[in-house]
Amino acid sequence: MSVMKNGKPGRRIVILGGGYAGMTAATALKGIDATVTLVNRNSYHYLTTLLHQPAVGSRDYRELSVDIRKLLPSPVDFLRGRVEGIDMAEKCVSVRQRGRGIELPYDTLLVCLGSEPRFYKIPGLEENALTLKNLNASRLAKDRLEEALLALDDEPEEIRHFTVIIGGGGLAGVELAGELIDSLDELANGLDFPASNFRIVIIEGGASILAGLDPVIVSRAVDYFSRRGVKLLTGRRIVSVEKRRVLLSDGSAVDAGVIFWTGGVRGSSVMETSGFPVAEGGRMQVNAFLQTDKWPDVFVIGDCGVCRGKDGSVLPPTAWLAVQQGQHVAENIRRHFSGVPMMPFVPKTGTVLLSLGRRHALGKISGRLVSGIGAAILKDALAFRYIFSLGGLPGTAMKLWQWFPYLLHLHRRKG
Repeated sequence: MSVMKNGKPGRRIVILGGGYAGMTAATALKGIDATVTLVNRNSYHYLTTLLHQPAVGSRDYRELSVDIRKLLPSPVDFLRGRVEGIDMAEKCVSVRQRGRGIELPYDTLLVCLGSEPRFYKIPGLEENALTLKNLNASRLAKDRLEEALLALDDEPEEIRHFTVIIGGGGLAGVELAGELIDSLDELANGLDFPASNFRIVIIEGGASILAGLDPVIVSRAVDYFSRRGVKLLTGRRIVSVEKRRVLLSDGSAVDAGVIFWTGGVRGSSVMETSGFPVAEGGRMQVNAFLQTDKWPDVFVIGDCGVCRGKDGSVLPPTAWLAVQQGQHVAENIRRHFSGVPMMPFVPKTGTVLLSLGRRHALGKISGRLVSGIGAAILKDALAFRYIFSLGGLPGTAMKLWQWFPYLLHLHRRKG
């Protein structure tokens, strides 16, 4: 085990995780008089909110990633490795890199390790369902989908049918279903499979999909799926999963070609194993400054922390919220180093956008309902704005060039 020397004591900032919160905080600390180290398992940052697109083959998975080293400003250094534990008493992080252990001391710690799928101890779910937990899982999901369709060649033509089950009717599940709808013709033509034999089923344990969103948005999404032939099974929970079958709480069963699970996430398990007092969902309560009360030198943001709105209700972990938290914590660290009191975090919650395929989206911007291709273009624009906040004009131009064929194809398609 080696101890990494990372600057003078008192000014050592360590950021764990290169997701939306971690990358935003790292870039916002540009030029700070401190030593800053960002730790991430992969050498790239990826756009989690778009993982449903490569999962069904509508775009190449590499289009969603950017090289972390090319984005980080001075004085931020990058350490690629897996975070294994955090010792709050010794103020040290244990990192595993290519078989060797590294001890990374800190004075200020930002925990932004993201989330993991939550399987709720449902028998067979983790073993038999695909998830969109990261970029590699999204790529593998596309391969599994194609393999399952190819396996139908061995079935008699008169009984061939293919059902994709999506467990969970939240944002991730709804966007995945929308992307599948737009990809049906391409999947069917490429594998000589009738698109009419393809079914999409969303299973949601609650009374409706998109729980917590504006009822108008929910109603429009339900209507859209109804017109496109998507079956919604609400008020029924998945109680058991077999290789190609899902058993429901009402005693019924649904056969499946492929099963996706988007029904829940929890904060990184590193939090719990390190001794943080996390709640049932693996997330930790933080104070108004996004600090832990017991260890004020530790900030917990993104999917690992519990954030509350103005009315005290728990806000769902979203990319937009994580970006705000990263910006805010970076500013508060600057204030702390300058001897200025920190400011409490006040989230902005007026923006919600969800895609229903490649040319249709729904949402609200500053309280105003948006829908259709205009909303889809707006969602693309927000992705570019985020990339610009990290990589400036060069990074945005590079990504625009990489995305140009997809965007051109997207907006030339007929509705």
